[in-house]
Amino acid sequence: MAIKRLQLNSLTGGQELVFKITQSCSYLASNGISINFYWVPSHLEIYRNEIADKLAKKGLSRKKLQSSYTSLAYIGRASREEILEQWKNNWQQNKNKGKHYTRICKGSYSFSLKAPKDKYPKRLQSAFFQLKLGKGYFKSFTKVIGEDKEGRCFTKCRALQTPKHLLLDCNLYREERREMQKKLDSSLSLKKLFCIQKGREALFLFLSRTEIATRKWLITARSIEGGNSY
Repeated sequence: MAIKRLQLNSLTGGQELVFKITQSCSYLASNGISINFYWVPSHLEIYRNEIADKLAKKGLSRKKLQSSYTSLAYIGRASREEILEQWKNNWQQNKNKGKHYTRICKGSYSFSLKAPKDKYPKRLQSAFFQLKLGKGYFKSFTKVIGEDKEGRCFTKCRALQTPKHLLLDCNLYREERREMQKKLDSSLSLKKLFCIQKGREALFLFLSRTEIATRKWLITARSIEGGNSY
């Protein structure tokens, strides 16, 4: 492991020792001294290896000297932690989180820096967050960015194709919506579907059946109605 680490010029753990060893080897090489590193199996009674092992153990038993050195890895880690803490504070203090998001969550703004524990395909997780934020592969948003003229739903539906319409009202997904409601075992609302565990499970079932708010879904639906691909 030590030899492999010496081969990596990265700003991760051990960079101070790697730098010192590299500098020492460069100094010796400039004075005509050749340095070679070899991997030697341990605990095979190889004389010099046994001596090195004893010296290493002896070194570990010595009192560690306090060093004023601060590694770039530590600075990077501390910077990320500070930035994330500032971002979290800004999120909690900022009341303007977007009209669509606010309408869905209604004051329940959960915050976590951890990835969701739900084990679903990435395309469905992407669709989940796009529908929650109101920006993604559906026609109310493609109208905003100039990819669609009216933002209306497909075929005979023709209502404005918003996340709320697709999840709660669209007749094209009536059967899948019934299954979602049966799994939730209560009336449907955007807050239930996005903000509670049982609701998310029901919503992901719906997304797996319909594939709405995925790029493939939008392209396929548009090709059927004779529109342009996204």
